[in-house]
Amino acid sequence: MKTLYYTVEKQTTNLDGIEECTGWKTISVYEIVLDKPKLWFELDAKNEDSSENEIQEWLDSNGFEDREYEFERL
Repeated sequence: MKTLYYTVEKQTTNLDGIEECTGWKTISVYEIVLDKPKLWFELDAKNEDSSENEIQEWLDSNGFEDREYEFERL
């Protein structure tokens, strides 16, 4: 089983000098290539959605449904 690593960054907007959350997040997914992390893909999701479920849905929709992955948040 291959491990994928991911980070989550909340998206914000500046309203009159005040940073406010937009309700969305950016999920960056990395794989290890030659002992170094390499960005594989990024996706946007609603803050309340499970990041790991969103990653799995992306994998399933992009031809990786037959492979098993573990996820680890950085």
